[in-house]
Amino acid sequence: MSAAHTCSNGGHAAPPAKAADPVCGMTVDAATAKHVAEHAERTYYFCCARCKEKFLAEPARYLQPAADDSKPMPAGTRYT
Repeated sequence: MSAAHTCSNGGHAAPPAKAADPVCGMTVDAATAKHVAEHAERTYYFCCARCKEKFLAEPARYLQPAADDSKPMPAGTRYT
């Protein structure tokens, strides 16, 4: 017979105190977040159901760094 192993934290890492919603960037309290999803063995926290839905539909879109599509403005450009 082997002795049962019991972890003080249930064997799981504690969630971060604050997390960024990967869709909108809003700061979410991970401890009280109502909208949570798992993807690629990682937990993501969302500010609302719609952000969670958008993420689950296209996770790669929100996990890739944003491409810098901006082009330098021509010399002499004035912002008004």
